[in-house]
Amino acid sequence: MRRCRVLIADDERKIREGMKTLIARNAPEWEVVGEARTGCEALEQLEEAAPDLVMTDIRMPQMDGIALTKELHLRAPDVAVVILTGYKDFEYAQAVIPYGVLDFLLKPCPEEQVVRVLEQAREAIRRRQAERERSRKGMRQLELMTVRSLMLRLPYEAASLPGVREHYLGREVWLLQVDTYLPPGKAYGYNDIGLLQFAVLNIAEELAAGRELDARIVPVVYDAFALFVAPEAAAALPQLMRELREQVRELLGLEVHARCAGMAEEPGELAACMDRLPEPGAGRGDIAGAAVALPRDQAEIRTVQNAIMSAIMLGEGDRLGADLERRVERLRALRPARAKREALALALALTGIMGKEFGLSREPAALAERLDALDALASAERVASWAAARAAEFLAAFRTWLHGQNRNIVEKAIQYIDRHYMERCDLKEVAGVVHLSPNYFSNLFKKETGESFVGYMTNVRIAKAKLAIAATELKVAEVARRVGYDDPNYFAKVFKQITGTTPREYRKAVQQRSEC
Repeated sequence: MRRCRVLIADDERKIREGMKTLIARNAPEWEVVGEARTGCEALEQLEEAAPDLVMTDIRMPQMDGIALTKELHLRAPDVAVVILTGYKDFEYAQAVIPYGVLDFLLKPCPEEQVVRVLEQAREAIRRRQAERERSRKGMRQLELMTVRSLMLRLPYEAASLPGVREHYLGREVWLLQVDTYLPPGKAYGYNDIGLLQFAVLNIAEELAAGRELDARIVPVVYDAFALFVAPEAAAALPQLMRELREQVRELLGLEVHARCAGMAEEPGELAACMDRLPEPGAGRGDIAGAAVALPRDQAEIRTVQNAIMSAIMLGEGDRLGADLERRVERLRALRPARAKREALALALALTGIMGKEFGLSREPAALAERLDALDALASAERVASWAAARAAEFLAAFRTWLHGQNRNIVEKAIQYIDRHYMERCDLKEVAGVVHLSPNYFSNLFKKETGESFVGYMTNVRIAKAKLAIAATELKVAEVARRVGYDDPNYFAKVFKQITGTTPREYRKAVQQRSEC
C-alpha cells in the first residue's frame, strides 16, 4: 500500500503549515499532497492531488467546510473527510454527518488527537481498498470466465460483457497450445498438470511484463491459452512467442505451439479465434479430461506482493514473519496438488519482490528447480516445509535490504545535522526530514549508530565548538550561539561534561601548545 494522501483546506496559513509539520513529524505513512485556502481551491485540486483524505476547516470564505464536504460526497465519495472546528461551531458541523465525515477535531488540535484520527483514517482507507480489490478481482475473474465461455461457445454471464469489451476485445489474439504435459524424459504425472499449467502461465506473464506489454492471458482448455495484446504491441509478439517456446522447453521440458488468431471486435467473434487453435499434439488424448487451472494463483501472487509491500512501505516489517508463517501454515490443510500450486505462487511472489524491490537477480532456471523440488514432495506437510524455507530466504534478504535502507536514512539525517547543527535541529525536526515518527527515528538512529540522537547531536556541536575556540578569538557566548546553544552557561556546562575542561581552559591549553 502506498503512502496515504491528505489535502489540507484552511484559510489560515499558520494552521496549514502547523498541520503539515505535525504530519511530517508524526505520521510518516501520510504525505500532504495539497493545501487550499477555500473549499473552491480544494475542489480545483481534487483531480490532480487525488487525496485519500481531506482535512477541512469549517469556516472558510467562498465555500466553507460544510459545502465542501457535501460536494466531495457527490464528486469523490471514496475520499474521507475530517472537519476542523471550534467549540462554537461544533453543533453546526454536525450537519455533515450524513455525508460520511470520518471525525471532528476541535481547534486547537493536540498532536495525539491528530495522529489518532490519521491512524483511524488509514485503517478505513486500507479496508476500503481491500474491499475494492476483492470486488475488482471478482469481476476480473468473471470476465475471464466469460471470455473462456465465449471462445468455447458455452453459456456466459451477460453482466460481465462491458468488462470483456474493455479488457479483451479489439486486441490481437494469440493461441498457445502445450503439445503434451507428459513428455518423454520427464517424470510428470496427472497430478502435476495444474502445477505445469500455472508454470506456463507464469512464464508467459513474466515475459509480457518484462516487455511492458498490456497483455491478458486466459486458460481456455487444459492445454491451450489465449493471449490478448493491444494492437500497438502486436509487432513484439512473434519474438515474444519464440522466447516463450524456448523458455518453456528449457525450463519445463514441454513443447508449446503458438499461432496468431486475428482480432475479435465483438463477443461472438471470439469463438472463431478458438477455431484457429493449432492441431492437438500426440499426447493430448492421454489426459483430455484434465481440469482447467484458472489463474487464481496469479492473482494470489499479486495479493501477496501487495500485502508485503504495504507492510514495508508503512514501516511494519516486523509483522512480515508472522504473515508469511500464517500463509505457510495454511498449506498444511490443502491437498498436495493444490498446496504445490499455492506454494509456488508464494515463492514467485517473494522472488518478484526480491528482484524488483531488493535488487537481487532473478534466474529463470529457478522456476524449473522449484518445480522439480515440488514435484518430489508427496504430502502437504512437506510442501509447507519447502514454502517455509522460501519464506526464510525472503526474510533474510529483507533484513539485509532493510539494513541498507536504514543506513541511508541515518546517513541522510547525519548530513542534515551537519548542515543545521547551529540551528534548533531537534529530534522532531530531523525525524520529519526523513519522514519518520520521532520515536521510530530515535530507536533507528541508536540501533544504526550505537548512540542516542541527543548524544550524537551534543558530540557534533561540541566538536564544532572546539574547532571554533581553537581557531578563532570569538567569545564563548558567540561560539555557543554558532553551534546551536542559546544559553552560554548551559553550553559551558555541556562542554565541560564532554571535554573535562571549560571553554576558556580549553582555549588556553590550545594556545599554550601552539606556543611550544
